Amino acid sequence: MKRVKLVSGGIDSYIMSQEYEGENVYIDFGQPYSEEERAALDRLGVDYETIVISKPGAAFGNIYIPDRNLALACVAEMYYGADEIYMAGLKDDNCADKTEAEFEIMSATVSRYAGKQVRIISPYWSKTKGDIIAEFRGDKQKLTDTFSCYKPHDGKP
Repeated sequence: MKRVKLVSGGIDSYIMSQEYEGENVYIDFGQPYSEEERAALDRLGVDYETIVISKPGAAFGNIYIPDRNLALACVAEMYYGADEIYMAGLKDDNCADKTEAEFEIMSATVSRYAGKQVRIISPYWSKTKGDIIAEFRGDKQKLTDTFSCYKPHDGKP
């Protein structure tokens, strides 16, 4: 079974990268904070592969990028032939496409077009960010090296 974990350098994905087996993959799709995300993954010592999707002039004016999670899942399946795609979704996430129900819909959609069963999973649906931090058995000091696009600093994500 081929498992891909989509990582971003944030707390949730870092913890997931440490707690679950599979290939860590970072997808650079032109988001304005990709350099900071990759730098965080490097600081954290996460072993990962990068997929670069280049679109000249891509502009993302908002933090929320519609259809992002479905697009990322499709890319992971296309490049890796994944049977399971892990993304760190939490019960306290506030994104329309980052809920357990939406991941089930995405699983069905990706499976349909992949011609095989593909599960898009978050192991954290019953947990909050605080829960996964509290339960993390790794080096919690490293969590200060993560990067979140949801917490701007000096006008940057």
